[in-house]
Amino acid sequence: MAEIDINIDNIDTKEDEETDMGALIDMVFIMENEKIYQELIREIPLSLGKSTSKKERDEQGLKSPTLAYGEIEYQTFGVILEKIKKVYGKPDVGTSGSSGFCQVRGGTFYDLGCGTGKPLLAAATLYPFDVCIGIEILEGLFTLSTAAVVSYNVKGKAKGLDSQLQTLKGDLLNVKFKDWRDGDVVFCNSTCFDDKIMDKLALIANGMKKGSFFITLTRRLPSNDFVVLEHELHRMSWGDATIFIHQKISEPRDFTPFPEYE
Repeated sequence: MAEIDINIDNIDTKEDEETDMGALIDMVFIMENEKIYQELIREIPLSLGKSTSKKERDEQGLKSPTLAYGEIEYQTFGVILEKIKKVYGKPDVGTSGSSGFCQVRGGTFYDLGCGTGKPLLAAATLYPFDVCIGIEILEGLFTLSTAAVVSYNVKGKAKGLDSQLQTLKGDLLNVKFKDWRDGDVVFCNSTCFDDKIMDKLALIANGMKKGSFFITLTRRLPSNDFVVLEHELHRMSWGDATIFIHQKISEPRDFTPFPEYE
């Protein structure tokens, strides 16, 4: 697909913007890679993720909706990464800098609350990140995510994919466990997060590099250090949800780990 250079600051109307965006998104590429993705997740159906999450939450008496399980649709995820690569991450667009973001192979992708690891598999099939890292706090889902990594290492690499995948069991708000502020693209299904968690998430994210991207569902990141490039309603496994694509507009801020993680 031919690429068209767009400076999004010069787009006259929303209709023109949507037309230009649509011309850039390579749906054939997305759908071809979805075939690989579907092969990788064959043993991890949505129903398994839901039942595993519910069983552990019930056994531990975890009533908070924060840990509810849901999945993003692959093609929706593909469109998001295509927009970052071909529009928002282009050199000298927004705060992407002279080199841009996701313009050549490499970089780091994080999924905060990675569940069964499907967004990691999606990211690795859609863009050649150096590494894709997932953080998950529930033991059962973490175990399934490690199986997803094994599937990728066996089947995905046989298809020529070469990103390194890793999943970690821990709290995404504990940067002493894993500091994800080096991410080029960070994804978080924040649909069920409360204000307290979103505020903490934003404080950590303020330490990310200028120009990096943060993707959330349903709730925007409450930070003046990020600009919302777009917010659009998409179909998810549980229904419709708004996807927010944020870009960091400031240099990294210092961050002191939260007292509960000292």
